[in-house]
Amino acid sequence: MGFFTDHERFNTTSTVASDLERLDFRFRHVIERNRELIENKRVLDIASHDGRFSFAALRGAGATSVVGIEARDHLVKHAEDTFAFYNAEPGSYRFLTGDVFEKLDEIEPNSIDTALVLGFLYHTARQYELISKLSKLGIKSLIVDSKVLRNVEKPYVLLEMERTQQDAMIWDESRSHVLSSVPSAAALELYLTEFGYRVTHQPPEGDVPKRARVYLRKGRVTMIGQKD
Repeated sequence: MGFFTDHERFNTTSTVASDLERLDFRFRHVIERNRELIENKRVLDIASHDGRFSFAALRGAGATSVVGIEARDHLVKHAEDTFAFYNAEPGSYRFLTGDVFEKLDEIEPNSIDTALVLGFLYHTARQYELISKLSKLGIKSLIVDSKVLRNVEKPYVLLEMERTQQDAMIWDESRSHVLSSVPSAAALELYLTEFGYRVTHQPPEGDVPKRARVYLRKGRVTMIGQKD
């Protein structure tokens, strides 16, 4: 049993990595282990998809409020419907629909304590810009979970063209392929330290389900960035 097993509607609101075993693992690994950065905090969820981790932060880890940013309007609709289905308190959440970089400009500085950057950084070529914007908003804690280049120790970034047509891919409303990039773990750490975040690496603990073993192969990492 786990958080998403208890809220199994998320298994039906998206086809992207929505099996409950993997979702339950990621709740334990990303949300529960970082409860002190979420509980009684104002949380921002970058590329919030169907609201799965926005809801996990609010209902599973006791966030005061959550703001999700998601470009695909049908996923925002799924998120809002699911929050209502589970009787989330009105006013404790809101979702902004549109480009992440544009919508971040609508966030009031110092109105967010913790940002979730989960599964997004390898779907953009603007990684440095994203961390810069989050820092300028006064966000003290970042929980970052990302695909990274395997077996690359130096701070490299691989540029590539990525398709936009699927929910699991980069978003662009006008083009079928857009420039994207995958960072190495060292590059990801440099992005964070550049803007004054102290970095803690968070390897997985306990049983890791088959579909999440990319963490064990070091093809995906979780890092925590914090500053005073």
